[in-house]
Amino acid sequence: MEENNVVADTTETTAEEVVLETTEETTEPQETVEDLKEKLAKANEVAQNQKVRAEKAEKLAKNAQRVETPNLSTKDAIALMDAKVKEEEDIDEVENWAKYKGISIAQALKSDELKAVLNIKREKRGTAQATNTGSARHSPSNLTPEQIFQKAKRSGEVPESDEDMKKLVNAVIDARRSHK
Repeated sequence: MEENNVVADTTETTAEEVVLETTEETTEPQETVEDLKEKLAKANEVAQNQKVRAEKAEKLAKNAQRVETPNLSTKDAIALMDAKVKEEEDIDEVENWAKYKGISIAQALKSDELKAVLNIKREKRGTAQATNTGSARHSPSNLTPEQIFQKAKRSGEVPESDEDMKKLVNAVIDARRSHK
Protein backbone atom coordinates (compact mmCIF):
# COMPACT_ATOMS: atom_id res chain seq x y z
CA MET A 1 0.00 0.00 0.00
CA GLU A 2 2.76 2.37 0.66
CA GLU A 3 3.87 2.04 -2.88
CA ASN A 4 0.50 3.23 -4.16
CA ASN A 5 0.66 6.30 -1.99
CA VAL A 6 4.05 7.22 -3.32
CA VAL A 7 2.83 7.05 -6.90
CA ALA A 8 -0.18 9.15 -6.08
CA ASP A 9 1.98 11.74 -4.40
CA THR A 10 4.20 12.08 -7.46
CA THR A 11 1.30 12.72 -9.78
CA GLU A 12 -0.12 15.38 -7.53
CA THR A 13 3.20 17.20 -7.42
CA THR A 14 3.49 17.18 -11.21
CA ALA A 15 0.00 18.55 -11.61
CA GLU A 16 0.79 21.35 -9.18
CA GLU A 17 3.96 22.23 -11.09
CA VAL A 18 2.06 22.36 -14.36
CA VAL A 19 -0.55 24.63 -12.88
CA LEU A 20 2.15 26.93 -11.53
CA GLU A 21 3.89 27.13 -14.90
CA THR A 22 0.75 28.06 -16.83
CA THR A 23 -0.17 30.77 -14.36
CA GLU A 24 3.27 32.35 -14.76
CA GLU A 25 2.83 32.60 -18.55
CA THR A 26 -0.53 34.33 -18.34
CA THR A 27 0.74 36.97 -15.96
CA GLU A 28 2.54 38.80 -18.82
CA PRO A 29 1.18 42.28 -19.52
CA GLN A 30 -1.70 42.15 -21.97
CA GLU A 31 -2.32 44.75 -24.64
CA THR A 32 -5.37 46.82 -24.16
CA VAL A 33 -8.12 47.08 -26.71
CA GLU A 34 -7.10 50.66 -27.43
CA ASP A 35 -3.50 49.58 -28.21
CA LEU A 36 -4.79 46.93 -30.58
CA LYS A 37 -7.07 49.45 -32.30
CA GLU A 38 -4.12 51.83 -32.78
CA LYS A 39 -2.00 49.06 -34.28
CA LEU A 40 -4.85 48.06 -36.58
CA ALA A 41 -5.33 51.67 -37.73
CA LYS A 42 -1.58 52.00 -38.47
CA ALA A 43 -1.57 48.73 -40.38
CA ASN A 44 -4.59 49.87 -42.42
CA GLU A 45 -2.90 53.20 -43.15
CA VAL A 46 0.28 51.46 -44.36
CA ALA A 47 -1.78 49.09 -46.50
CA GLN A 48 -3.65 52.04 -48.05
CA ASN A 49 -0.35 53.83 -48.81
CA GLN A 50 1.03 50.70 -50.47
CA LYS A 51 -2.13 50.37 -52.55
CA VAL A 52 -1.85 53.98 -53.75
CA ARG A 53 1.83 53.47 -54.64
CA ALA A 54 1.03 50.30 -56.56
CA GLU A 55 -1.72 52.06 -58.52
CA LYS A 56 0.65 54.91 -59.43
CA ALA A 57 3.31 52.45 -60.55
CA GLU A 58 0.77 50.61 -62.72
CA LYS A 59 -0.30 53.88 -64.35
CA LEU A 60 3.31 54.81 -65.08
CA ALA A 61 3.97 51.37 -66.53
CA LYS A 62 0.92 51.63 -68.79
CA ASN A 63 2.01 55.09 -69.99
CA ALA A 64 5.52 53.81 -70.69
CA GLN A 65 4.08 50.96 -72.75
CA ARG A 66 2.00 53.38 -74.75
CA VAL A 67 5.04 55.48 -75.61
CA GLU A 68 7.10 52.45 -76.67
CA THR A 69 4.55 50.85 -78.96
CA PRO A 70 4.33 52.55 -82.33
CA ASN A 71 0.88 53.62 -83.38
CA LEU A 72 1.43 53.19 -87.10
CA SER A 73 -1.59 52.40 -89.14
CA THR A 74 -1.34 50.14 -92.14
CA LYS A 75 -1.46 53.16 -94.44
CA ASP A 76 1.37 54.82 -92.53
CA ALA A 77 3.52 51.69 -92.72
CA ILE A 78 2.93 51.44 -96.47
CA ALA A 79 3.76 55.13 -96.91
CA LEU A 80 7.06 54.64 -95.02
CA MET A 81 7.94 51.61 -97.18
CA ASP A 82 7.09 53.47 -100.39
CA ALA A 83 9.29 56.38 -99.31
CA LYS A 84 12.07 53.85 -98.53
CA VAL A 85 12.38 55.03 -94.95
CA LYS A 86 14.10 52.09 -93.29
CA GLU A 87 16.21 53.45 -90.47
CA GLU A 88 14.59 53.63 -87.04
CA GLU A 89 16.02 57.11 -86.55
CA ASP A 90 14.31 58.29 -89.74
CA ILE A 91 11.00 56.67 -88.80
CA ASP A 92 11.11 58.48 -85.45
CA GLU A 93 11.85 61.73 -87.29
CA VAL A 94 8.84 61.24 -89.58
CA GLU A 95 6.57 60.40 -86.63
CA ASN A 96 7.75 63.45 -84.67
CA TRP A 97 7.31 65.66 -87.73
CA ALA A 98 3.75 64.40 -88.25
CA LYS A 99 2.85 64.90 -84.58
CA TYR A 100 4.37 68.38 -84.54
CA LYS A 101 2.51 69.45 -87.66
CA GLY A 102 -0.66 67.56 -86.70
CA ILE A 103 -0.76 65.68 -90.00
CA SER A 104 -0.63 62.05 -91.05
CA ILE A 105 2.64 60.29 -91.77
CA ALA A 106 1.78 60.02 -95.46
CA GLN A 107 1.27 63.81 -95.61
CA ALA A 108 4.47 64.41 -93.64
CA LEU A 109 6.44 62.32 -96.15
CA LYS A 110 5.24 64.65 -98.92
CA SER A 111 6.69 67.68 -97.11
CA ASP A 112 9.74 69.15 -98.85
CA GLU A 113 11.33 70.12 -95.53
CA LEU A 114 11.10 66.60 -94.15
CA LYS A 115 12.40 65.14 -97.41
CA ALA A 116 15.44 67.43 -97.14
CA VAL A 117 16.09 66.41 -93.53
CA LEU A 118 15.83 62.71 -94.41
CA ASN A 119 18.15 63.14 -97.40
CA ILE A 120 20.76 64.88 -95.27
CA LYS A 121 20.63 62.11 -92.69
CA ARG A 122 20.85 59.47 -95.42
CA GLU A 123 23.91 61.21 -96.92
CA LYS A 124 25.61 61.42 -93.53
CA ARG A 125 25.10 57.70 -92.94
CA GLY A 126 26.41 56.91 -96.42
CA THR A 127 29.47 59.09 -95.90
CA ALA A 128 30.16 57.53 -92.52
CA GLN A 129 29.98 54.06 -94.02
CA ALA A 130 32.21 54.98 -96.95
CA THR A 131 34.79 56.72 -94.79
CA ASN A 132 37.14 54.48 -92.93
CA THR A 133 36.99 55.97 -89.46
CA GLY A 134 39.07 53.21 -87.90
CA SER A 135 42.81 53.35 -87.63
CA ALA A 136 43.61 50.62 -90.11
CA ARG A 137 47.26 49.84 -90.45
CA HIS A 138 48.58 49.73 -93.93
CA SER A 139 50.82 46.79 -94.58
CA PRO A 140 54.29 47.94 -95.54
CA SER A 141 55.30 47.19 -99.06
CA ASN A 142 58.01 44.63 -99.50
CA LEU A 143 61.16 46.64 -99.90
CA THR A 144 64.29 45.28 -101.43
CA PRO A 145 67.45 45.15 -99.32
CA GLU A 146 68.88 47.99 -101.39
CA GLN A 147 65.83 50.19 -100.73
CA ILE A 148 66.01 49.49 -97.00
CA PHE A 149 69.71 50.37 -97.05
CA GLN A 150 69.13 53.65 -98.90
CA LYS A 151 66.29 54.61 -96.53
CA ALA A 152 68.46 53.91 -93.49
CA LYS A 153 71.33 55.87 -95.04
CA ARG A 154 69.12 58.92 -95.82
CA SER A 155 67.02 59.19 -92.66
CA GLY A 156 68.97 57.14 -90.16
CA GLU A 157 65.91 55.04 -89.44
CA VAL A 158 66.38 51.38 -88.80
CA PRO A 159 63.64 48.92 -89.70
CA GLU A 160 61.29 47.67 -87.00
CA SER A 161 60.72 44.13 -88.18
CA ASP A 162 63.32 41.39 -87.82
CA GLU A 163 62.98 40.48 -91.47
CA ASP A 164 63.70 44.02 -92.63
CA MET A 165 66.60 44.24 -90.18
CA LYS A 166 68.16 41.12 -91.75
CA LYS A 167 67.67 42.66 -95.18
CA LEU A 168 69.47 45.81 -94.01
CA VAL A 169 72.40 43.85 -92.61
CA ASN A 170 72.72 41.84 -95.83
CA ALA A 171 72.56 45.04 -97.88
CA VAL A 172 75.32 46.63 -95.80
CA ILE A 173 77.50 43.52 -96.17
CA ASP A 174 76.87 43.43 -99.93
CA ALA A 175 77.71 47.16 -100.21
CA ARG A 176 81.01 46.68 -98.40
CA ARG A 177 81.94 43.67 -100.53
CA SER A 178 81.25 45.52 -103.74
CA HIS A 179 83.49 48.47 -102.66
CA LYS A 180 86.56 46.27 -102.03
